[in-house]
Amino acid sequence: MNFARCFKKALPTTDNPLFKLLYNDIKAGDEKRGIVFPALRVNELDFYCGGGVLFENNGTSFKRNPAYNKKLKAKIIAEGTKNISPIAEEAFVSRHGLSFVDNYEAFKKENIEHFNKEGKPDERQYLERLYKHTYIGGCFPEICVLDIEIRFNVNRSQKKCDMILLNFNSREIMFVEGKLFADSRMSCGENDDRKPEVVEQVITYNNLINSLSSVQNIENQYANYIAIMSELFFGQKTELSLRLLPSVKLLVYETPTHDEIMTKQEYRGRRSLKKQVEDTKIASLWIETGKEDKYTLSKIWDALYE
Repeated sequence: MNFARCFKKALPTTDNPLFKLLYNDIKAGDEKRGIVFPALRVNELDFYCGGGVLFENNGTSFKRNPAYNKKLKAKIIAEGTKNISPIAEEAFVSRHGLSFVDNYEAFKKENIEHFNKEGKPDERQYLERLYKHTYIGGCFPEICVLDIEIRFNVNRSQKKCDMILLNFNSREIMFVEGKLFADSRMSCGENDDRKPEVVEQVITYNNLINSLSSVQNIENQYANYIAIMSELFFGQKTELSLRLLPSVKLLVYETPTHDEIMTKQEYRGRRSLKKQVEDTKIASLWIETGKEDKYTLSKIWDALYE
C-alpha cells in the first residue's frame, strides 16, 4: 500500500459536542503547549494531547484508549488482556462508565500525566510546544507543524518519524526527528566510539521516504492533507503544490553545554555524538537546556534547512 493521507467520509462538525470541545482546544493553544493537535491518517483523525492520542475519529465514531487510566489499565491487564486497544464511546461508557464529553478534562489530564513521568517531560512534550500555532487563526502560518508521529507502513515497518514541518510561503515540507540529549538512542557506548542508534534511525527514515513509491506521492498526499485540514479548521480548501526536502533532520532538546559534555562523567558516552551526526551529513539543531523558548519554528526551520 502506498503512503496515504485521506478522509473519505464526512468531516466532523462542531454540532458534535465532543468535536466542539476538541475544536476549541485546537484553536486555543497556550504558550507552553498546543492543548490538542489533530493529525490526519487514512480515513482517521487522531487528536493528540500531552504526548499521546486523546481521541480517534473514523468519520462515524470517536474512540479512546483506556491504557492512559492507571486503574482501568490495571483492571484490563488483570482480566488477561495484554494489548489494550482504543474502544468506541458507547462501549467505553458501557464497560467503564465514563462519558467522553463529561470526562473530557479528566482525559486530557490522564494523557499529560501518562507521558510526564515523575515530573520529567519526554520528547513528545517538548515537541508539543511547537504544535500550538498550526490551527490558530484563519489560515496556516508561515512555518508550522503539519503532521506528527508519521508511521511509514512500508515493508511492514512500523517506524514513526516525529513530525513534518510546512513552510507555507515556499510550499516545502520537511521531516524532523526529535530527541532528548539523554535518550538512550543518543549514546555512543561506554568507549564513546560506537555509532549512536539515532544515526541509524535517521538513515532508515531517509531510505523509507525514498522507497514510498515516489517522493511525488508524499508531496501529493500532503497536498491532500492540507486541503482536508484547511477545510476542517479554516473553513476553506487550500490547494498547494508541495516540494519535499530530500532528507530527515534531527532536533535535539535538553542539550548540555559543551563544557558539561566534555567534563561530566554522565556524558562520557556522548562526547563524540555531535561529530558522529555531522560526519553522517545529518542536518541537526541542538537546543541547550532551558533555552527552548528562544527557538521559534522559523528559527528551527532555518537552522535545519539545506
